Amino acid sequence: MFTDAFLQFSSSQSVVGVGPLTIDSTNVADMANQVDLGEGDGVVARIQVNTAVVGATGITFNLVGADNPALTTNPVVVASSGEVLAADLGADAQFVLDPNPQIGSLGKRYYGMQYVLDGTSTAGAVSADLGLGVQDGKKFYPSGFSVS
Repeated sequence: MFTDAFLQFSSSQSVVGVGPLTIDSTNVADMANQVDLGEGDGVVARIQVNTAVVGATGITFNLVGADNPALTTNPVVVASSGEVLAADLGADAQFVLDPNPQIGSLGKRYYGMQYVLDGTSTAGAVSADLGLGVQDGKKFYPSGFSVS
């Protein structure tokens, strides 16, 4: 799995507050020079819970395209998780959003994440980026064999 700082939306960003509340990612990806976003293999938005979300009812993860870096001018949700319940927002939980392959044809210059908080969160942090694949690092192999 490759990561690119240019495509990183959040790095252990706090998702604490009183909902309903929409928290924009700390970073956006400026696609001014990226003409083939979503072409070929396509891209996915990868989200990881770094610190368990405590107290909230749930969070909805939205990948948003817009005409300005604040994600407020003509925003379009290009992929959404739907509400993820608090019970599923423990530390190291991972989620993937698979945007429509036509994401590049929307004509949006800026992309970012929105974390829509439902309920009151007293703790929680997430990381998110845009990438070409998913690596969960959780491969398990049976015991009792030898490698020569």
